[in-house]
Amino acid sequence: MELFRPGSMVDEISYPLLDSSALVISPSPNRCVYCGLEGEITRDHIPPKKLFPKNTRNLITIPSCQKCNNDFSPLDNRFLQAMRRQSELLKDEAFPMPPLDDVLLITPNTIRYCENLDFSLTQFDPQTYMAVKMVALKIVWGILCNEYYGPPVTVEKLKVIYRTPDDLRSDPYLTRIFTSLYYRVITRTISRNHFEYNLMRLGKDFICSFQVYQNNFFLGVACTS
Repeated sequence: MELFRPGSMVDEISYPLLDSSALVISPSPNRCVYCGLEGEITRDHIPPKKLFPKNTRNLITIPSCQKCNNDFSPLDNRFLQAMRRQSELLKDEAFPMPPLDDVLLITPNTIRYCENLDFSLTQFDPQTYMAVKMVALKIVWGILCNEYYGPPVTVEKLKVIYRTPDDLRSDPYLTRIFTSLYYRVITRTISRNHFEYNLMRLGKDFICSFQVYQNNFFLGVACTS
C-alpha cells in the first residue's frame, strides 16, 4: 500500500501507522480515517489549517485519532514550507487552460496514464520530498473521505503526482485532464489563491486534483476493488 507504510521513518519523522484493512472509504465521525481506531477522535484539517489566512471558514476536517493527528504535524509544517518556497520560485501562476472544445474527456485510460507518472519534486532534500508526498496523499485521502457518500469502498491503490505550470505545458494530455476536471466535476475553492480542488468518480475509481498557493498542482488517483 503506497499511502502510509507502518513504521517507516525519514529524518526521525514518524509516519502515522495505517492498517491496510482500515483504508476503506466509509465515513464515520467516531473512526480515525488513517488507522481505523474508534473512540477519542479529534478533527484533522485537510489541508493543514496553517495554509489559510486567519478566520478562513468552511475548512475541511476529517476524523482522526490524537496520535495520527499529532504525528502528521511535522509533516504538515514541512509541506507548507516547501509549497510556499515553490510558489515563490515559480513566477508564472497562470493555469494553462486549453479551449473547452479541446478538452479531453476523462476515460479509464486516464487512470492508467497517471499511474505511470512519477512524483516530481526533486529540488528538495529527501526529507522534504517525502513529507510533501505524504501530505499530498493525505489531502487526496481526506478529500475522498469528506466527499464520498455511499456504501464502503476499499481503496487498493492511492497515488499522487506533483506538477508546476511549466510541467503541464510540456504535457498536453495532463493539462487536458486537469481542465476536464475543472469543467466537469465537484469543484471547491476554500480560499482563493490558497487551495481549491476537483474530484470525480470514474467507473469504480476516483481522480482528484488540487492546487496549493496558485501554482503547485497535484493529481491523485484512487483505484478501488
